[in-house]
Amino acid sequence: MRQPIEGSPRDGTAIILEDEASGTYDVGHWSAEMGEWLGENGEPTGITPTHWYPIPRDRYLGGEDE
Repeated sequence: MRQPIEGSPRDGTAIILEDEASGTYDVGHWSAEMGEWLGENGEPTGITPTHWYPIPRDRYLGGEDE
């Protein structure tokens, strides 16, 4: 479910970021150290996120993730 970026996790959890103005998406996490959103490669995402989505977990994971 789409949520405003102001309520996003700021604990380093990876989430899907959405920039509503440009219609672009990226996977990233908030870096308190850098004070900005970083992508999977550790570089700034290059978008200005307005909304976020949790990353869906596979409902059929086995082993320790059950």
